Amino acid sequence: MAKSQPPAAPRGPSKKCRRIGPSRSAAPSQETALQSESLRKYLSRGLFYTLGRCGGLGTRAENRLAQNVQGPLRDNGVVTQRAFGWTGVDVPVIGQGTWMIEGSRESERRAVEALRVGMDLGLTHIDTAEMYGNGRAEELTGEAIAGRRDEVFLVSKVLPSNASYDGTLRACERSLARLGTDHLDLYLLHWAGSYPLGDTMRAMERLADEGQIRFAGVSNFDVRQVEAAQAALRHRRLAANQVLYHLRGRGIERKLIPYCREQQIAVVGYSPFGHEALPRLDSAGGRVLAEVAQRNRRTVRQVILNFLTRLPGVFTIPKASQAEHTRENAGGSGWTLSAEDVGVLDRAFPAPNRDVPLGML
Repeated sequence: MAKSQPPAAPRGPSKKCRRIGPSRSAAPSQETALQSESLRKYLSRGLFYTLGRCGGLGTRAENRLAQNVQGPLRDNGVVTQRAFGWTGVDVPVIGQGTWMIEGSRESERRAVEALRVGMDLGLTHIDTAEMYGNGRAEELTGEAIAGRRDEVFLVSKVLPSNASYDGTLRACERSLARLGTDHLDLYLLHWAGSYPLGDTMRAMERLADEGQIRFAGVSNFDVRQVEAAQAALRHRRLAANQVLYHLRGRGIERKLIPYCREQQIAVVGYSPFGHEALPRLDSAGGRVLAEVAQRNRRTVRQVILNFLTRLPGVFTIPKASQAEHTRENAGGSGWTLSAEDVGVLDRAFPAPNRDVPLGML
C-alpha cells in the first residue's frame, strides 16, 4: 500500500492557470484551463493536415473532407489542466514528449522551436529521458526551457542499466547537467530491470530529500510492479506511472488506470498515436474518427488526444518535432467529446475484454 506523505512544497508550476493572449474568465471546474489566442488562430486554418497527410488519405480525399467543414474550427482557446495525482500540482493533460527529437542541425532547431511553441500554448509538461538520443534529447530540452524553467513540469527517466542505488544518483546528476537545471519535477525508472527495485526507490527518496527531484515514479509498470514500487518506498509516495496508451492499446483501462486512480497515482500515456499506428482514414475506424472530427470541428489527432484524456487522473505526452504539430496537439484539450462521440469511438476501438500484457515501446 502507498504510504502517506504530506505534499511537497511547490517548485515549478504553482498557479492553477496561466493566461495566454487576451484575458478572459474561465468556467469554474475541478480542471483548470490556459488561454491560447495563438491556438485559436491556428485551428481556424482547418482540418487539412491531420485529415490528409498524417491520416493516410491523399489530396482528393483532403479536398472532399474539407468541403464538408463549414466555417472555422470551434475552439474555446484553453488547454485543460488537472491535479497530478496526490501531488496536487496542476499539470496540463496534454504535454510534450521528446523521444527521437535528435537528428540533423535543422531538425533539432525545429524540435526546440516546437517545444517553445508548446510552452507558449500551455503545454508545460515536458517529458524526456537519458536514453533518448543518448542524452541529446535532454540537451535539446534544456535549450528549449532555458530562462523558463519555472514554467515547466519537467520529467526525465533513469535507464534500468543505471538504476542501482549509486547509479541512480549519478544518472540524475548527469540529466540535471544536460537539462541545465537544479531539479526535476518528476524522475522515473524507465522500466523494470535487474537491479533491486528497493535500491532504485531508496535512491529516488534520497534525491527527493536533497531537492534534486520533487516526485518519484515509474514507467512501463503493470499493477503488480506498481504495488512493488509503492512497497519499496519508505517515506515517499509514488507519484506517477508512464505507460503506452493509444486507441488500439487500451488494456490499461481494465485494471491499471482504476488501481492508480484509487491510489492517486497519475497515469501518463505515451505514444498516443500508436507510434505510426494511426488508423488510415479509409479504414472503418478511420472513417469513424473523421466523422467525429468533422462533427466537433477538430482534427483527427485532436479527437484522439481528447478521448485518451477523458478519464480522471490520465495525461498524455505526444511528441511534436515541428511547431505546426505542437499547435495541433494543443487543440486536443479545452473541450469535451460528447457521450455519444465517446461511445462511437469506444465501439470502433474497443478496449480488450480480458487481461492482456502491458504494452511497451
